[in-house]
Amino acid sequence: VKLADRLRIGGLEAAEPWRRRSRRPGARSLRGLDPRAQRSSSALADKIFRVISEPYDIDGSKIVIGTSIGIALAPFDGVEPNELMKQSDLALYRQKSVGRNGYRFFDAQMTVEADARHQLVHDLRAAISGDELELHYQLVVDVKTGDPCGAEALMRWRHPRRGNIPPANSFRWPRRAD
Repeated sequence: VKLADRLRIGGLEAAEPWRRRSRRPGARSLRGLDPRAQRSSSALADKIFRVISEPYDIDGSKIVIGTSIGIALAPFDGVEPNELMKQSDLALYRQKSVGRNGYRFFDAQMTVEADARHQLVHDLRAAISGDELELHYQLVVDVKTGDPCGAEALMRWRHPRRGNIPPANSFRWPRRAD
């Protein structure tokens, strides 16, 4: 309620989610974007951050809320509200992955990367049922004595079309995929 009141008082109540436009200082410039839209987007994002980030007094405790913002611009990133919301979600997830409390514009590369992750998760699900995962053991050696002191189990994925997929590429997304 306090946040909603602040946004209303700060003049942000009428800002529709798909019209919020901003950019993080120092980020690369966007080709084809009207500089006026870029400036107004940055100003709006800055205002949102100022309004939200001031401490809240809740039952005598000071609480600070962080925020991350993803931005998609019409007509550059789409024209339909659902499409723009999807694009702004991708920008939001990218911002959260590089650090919270910031804002980021949608970039078409984000869709390419999201599609690749989706395909990889789909392929991994098929790999589990298709016997494409292999378990390997690697000896662990005590560096002082040179004696074996254990083993570690390593999962390897032999993809039918892409060959061996390194663990860093294949096993970091499944926990987020439903």
